[in-house]
Amino acid sequence: SEEEGEEKMHALPSKKHPILGHGLRGNVTEDDAINEVMEVTCHPKDANIRCCIQMTFYGLMILNILAIAVESALEEKHETNVTWIVVDSIFVIAFSVEIGIHVYWERCAWPHRAWNWFDLTVTLLSAV
Repeated sequence: SEEEGEEKMHALPSKKHPILGHGLRGNVTEDDAINEVMEVTCHPKDANIRCCIQMTFYGLMILNILAIAVESALEEKHETNVTWIVVDSIFVIAFSVEIGIHVYWERCAWPHRAWNWFDLTVTLLSAV
């Protein structure tokens, strides 16, 4: 029955998460635990700000894709145009700021998400 399942769930020994420092019970995943920490550390009023910032960076990603497409279409004789270097640098700076914002928001949960490492790798490779 449902009550027995709940009793078993509560009867399971608590396992401390090595980074987050609180117990994980039953089939709770590490991502669930990270999301729980994020929810506890975030104020509801911050949700709108975070959403606006995320939407801004999504828009920047689309602009970056378009800039790369235009740059590739206009590229002649593999000459380097200073304008494209400046445009690319602005995008790298913007995405570096995004990484900084995510590190601030997620704090010690940041290194435990693969997507964050992917973002960091792409941004660092773009800077080179």
